[in-house]
Amino acid sequence: MIKRMALATLLLACAGLWSAPALGSITCSVSANGVTFGVYNPLSGGNLDRNGSITFKCTSNTILSSGTVTFDVTLSRGSSGSFTTRAMNSGSDTLEYNLYVGSLRNTIWDDGKGSTGSRSGTFQFPSILSIGIVREASFTIYGRVFGGQFVPAGGYSDAITVTVLY
Repeated sequence: MIKRMALATLLLACAGLWSAPALGSITCSVSANGVTFGVYNPLSGGNLDRNGSITFKCTSNTILSSGTVTFDVTLSRGSSGSFTTRAMNSGSDTLEYNLYVGSLRNTIWDDGKGSTGSRSGTFQFPSILSIGIVREASFTIYGRVFGGQFVPAGGYSDAITVTVLY
């Protein structure tokens, strides 16, 4: 009789465990390597193309609930306030450039609305014992400084904010 009660208690404990809400969470982070254009020569007449990258990573800390993380990666417009042409500054001088979602550099990376693009994806995590499982996505930022800009020599820079909505 004692063995039956222990078994019944064990079954009830398991039933309660399986009906419990998700235990844990999914944590995410973003990192970026900015686009470094290097030396721009206005006499070359051509565009100066360089790349950077963004990495979005999520780690599951859940025990009993599957997780899906759907995300969208957008870029701010920088100091120019416009996505049509971004601008780097050196004092009061500006050097026009832009950032793109693809290597052809024909879709500007902004918020994905109108004629701009963004990058997105989905991570799936298993439903049971997904503790420590990592999902990661890396995206290339395709940058271009437009040729034919005659600007004074100097250190030109801009600050772009990467936003990941998930």
